Amino acid sequence: GSILTLAFAALVITSSAVAQDKVTVPLSSPGQPVTVKAHLVSGSITLTAGTGPEVVVESAAGSGRTERRRREEPPPGMHRIAGTGSGLDVVEDHNVVTIRTGSVMQSANLTVQVPANTSVELKTVNGGRIDVTGISGDIDVENINGTITLKNVSGSVSAHTVNGAITVGLDKVASDKAMSF
Repeated sequence: GSILTLAFAALVITSSAVAQDKVTVPLSSPGQPVTVKAHLVSGSITLTAGTGPEVVVESAAGSGRTERRRREEPPPGMHRIAGTGSGLDVVEDHNVVTIRTGSVMQSANLTVQVPANTSVELKTVNGGRIDVTGISGDIDVENINGTITLKNVSGSVSAHTVNGAITVGLDKVASDKAMSF
């Protein structure tokens, strides 16, 4: 009896330690350029060009303290995307999609699919990597303790890391735009 109870308690704790979420974000102006901003304290960000006109965000949130900050209502004209049970906070405003975790203490590994014509601002600090594939736009990535890999991208690139390698494969170089590595 007590072994079964203990096993069930361990299963509940284990299943709550990793929560997954998938959110499809409709855009205000489909077909127009998109900007995605994601800032994490802990975790990885993988962003790829998808085939659809929307942004799809998947999160596998790791264990960690799950203090949640109180959700503020978005300002007029913006709307919060529902359906996030892991503490993921996704807001779209005029084709700018902002992704945050519910707590600075929460680790998250994000997988994001975007239209090909997308600019990004991606930042993470601990225990993660940033991978971007197949987009055309302004790319601003910063990873304090991890690697940055950009493949088949076009546009301006600003990529910085303190403790990790940077690998960039450009399809097209914009001669009129600044690059920084």
